[in-house]
Amino acid sequence: MTRGRLTALGNLRTTVALAAVAVLGLAAPAVAEVTGPQKVTGPEISMLIRSTIVALHQANLTANYSVLHDLGDSQFQATYSQAALGEMFRDFRSRGVNLAPAVLFDADLDERPKLTTDGLLRVVGHFPTTPQQITFDIIFRIEGGLWRIDAIDAGVRAIPLAALTNPPPLAAPQPAPPRPVASVVPLPSRPGGGAAPRSVAAVTAAPSGFQ
Repeated sequence: MTRGRLTALGNLRTTVALAAVAVLGLAAPAVAEVTGPQKVTGPEISMLIRSTIVALHQANLTANYSVLHDLGDSQFQATYSQAALGEMFRDFRSRGVNLAPAVLFDADLDERPKLTTDGLLRVVGHFPTTPQQITFDIIFRIEGGLWRIDAIDAGVRAIPLAALTNPPPLAAPQPAPPRPVASVVPLPSRPGGGAAPRSVAAVTAAPSGFQ
């Protein structure tokens, strides 16, 4: 498995880059800083995930992490310089890891999205790309009324054997299930109110997603 910290989309250049910036500047459905429970809809979560992976991929392609750095919250920006981000994802660039296929797929969630009362949203899952799946574990924070990156872990993994040998049976069309809404649950506390963990482990549980 190839692991890393941030990723974006290739060869969509200016149009997709601007779209990524616009979506990560998506206004949170609450005023200014959040101090109580709130809901985040499935479409919002899907756009946040996709735009973050696109931004990371473009940063890797260009070796320019200025936009990715600017999309982070204040803690993220204070912790990681552009040079530090470049070093974190050096392996992505040397291996030529391509995250661009994420633009063609909806993300599948390996866990239910988690939303804390202090405005942290955590999403864990993958894109069902081939020949490898693109994985992500991202925490967003509301800052200034906008969702911003607080922590991220991204990478690629082999397609699980079960998915290759036991494809799901064909079934009659069913009504689309309701899109997931993030539930308010506690995340691990920050010792002494310090910065959030900077890295989170990939999860390989059975997915549920935005289909």
